[in-house]
Amino acid sequence: MADARRMRRERTGQQIEAAIERFRSNCCIHPKHIGLKVRVTKSAVAREAGVSIANLYRFPELCKEIDALATVAPAVANRSAEQRRATLVDALAEANRRIEALMTENTRLTLELGKHDQTLGLPAVIDLDERRRKSSHGRP
Repeated sequence: MADARRMRRERTGQQIEAAIERFRSNCCIHPKHIGLKVRVTKSAVAREAGVSIANLYRFPELCKEIDALATVAPAVANRSAEQRRATLVDALAEANRRIEALMTENTRLTLELGKHDQTLGLPAVIDLDERRRKSSHGRP
């Protein structure tokens, strides 16, 4: 039991150390950190390591290392909300342009297909008398 506990503790320490190294190299892999210069905090390191903040505090030497890293490499401010909004608005406008282009292409292809299939777009004509005759043949 104690051996398994020791192994878990070592694995957790390794995860935290790897997360600290990713912060040093600005190569974070957590979805909230990817592509951003994130401020180094114990909470951010725990999130990056995939461990709870309580587990991180069980490693005081790593907490000191995080504190030292936070003072040495302060993060550049995250993009402002207005910058993120502008990026999203641009992406939405591009998606709308793409939808419009696809709708135009769909219309063009439908017209081209209509040259070869004259019934394209017409409602199906149902001959009720013929349908009744077919259904009545199956009855005794």
